[in-house]
Amino acid sequence: MHKIRLLNAPDSAISLIIQLMSLPEKCQAIIPEEADRETRDTNQKALDIAQRLHSVFTPNHCECSIIVYKHRGNDLKDFVNRTFELPFNSVGICADFVDDSITVDEANFLINTVPSSCSLTVNGFIPIDFQNEKAFKFNSVYYSSAGWVSFENLIAIRNSRNVGLGFTSFDISDINNFLHYWINCEEEMMKSLNLHLKKDRIENAKEVLATLVCMYENNSEDFICVVKARNDKNRKRILGKLTIQKRAGHIVFTTFEDKESSRDTLKALENVQKHKNLNLEIREMKKEEIEKRKIHKEMEEGNPLKEEALKEAERLRYKIKESEKQFEAVRRLLIGRRYRYTIP
Repeated sequence: MHKIRLLNAPDSAISLIIQLMSLPEKCQAIIPEEADRETRDTNQKALDIAQRLHSVFTPNHCECSIIVYKHRGNDLKDFVNRTFELPFNSVGICADFVDDSITVDEANFLINTVPSSCSLTVNGFIPIDFQNEKAFKFNSVYYSSAGWVSFENLIAIRNSRNVGLGFTSFDISDINNFLHYWINCEEEMMKSLNLHLKKDRIENAKEVLATLVCMYENNSEDFICVVKARNDKNRKRILGKLTIQKRAGHIVFTTFEDKESSRDTLKALENVQKHKNLNLEIREMKKEEIEKRKIHKEMEEGNPLKEEALKEAERLRYKIKESEKQFEAVRRLLIGRRYRYTIP
């Protein structure tokens, strides 16, 4: 299987790559003859060649790269509409030149035009007031300029492969809230998420653990946190690993299925959750025991409820001891592991 650049047209705003099943390894780029270079519309020439190739071969992958600065406004719309006559799998939009950016109107047009089945990459500044419901409804997506992305956008992502965001307006507390949402979500969200926080350097990455039941590892370069989704019936990817590159302010969140390779980690996270539940259970029973003993002390002798309160207090004391034994057994299972664990 070969991935070969089939067209390299000077002065063209589009470059096409088609992955073909049966081409020689040393297939050379097809470069228009000198006469063809004089054609007024080299972009159309590029598209014509691509269409011919597409009709002859059976490509399983077709990529398109659009350089926005060469086409603006209505010219861009006309050019893109002609381009998408071909069934692309991946679309790249480039507008990262000096003093160049995509307008809100252009961004809306491009995102609305690119098929949802494609992977979309946008390299270039997008205005902060941009919003589009389709922005994250692609197979995979990357936005180099992501200051416009809100937390609501992030948690609304569903069934995406890879989501990449350049510099965002997010901080550690947003990532903590995202993890809580991912843990409790009933649906698949994404295979992986990469993004840059608004600060380049993270001083206290451990803040991401706030009120989380998880396991973590902290070293000089990275802070790693592992969490488990609550719903393991509707979701396949139930294990999530968050890596914070502390010196770069970069976040990588990767999800995994329940497979043999992740079974040990999942079991450990289940024990962490069990550890938390037992801890809460013991606290509640101790409160109840104190209340029952208080009732027993305040009641007059001869009151049948006085002895009943004492019996209930003793029963709770026995249950507390049993739960404490279980608590200690689970704690021992977690000792000596690579990851530490946290229980709110």
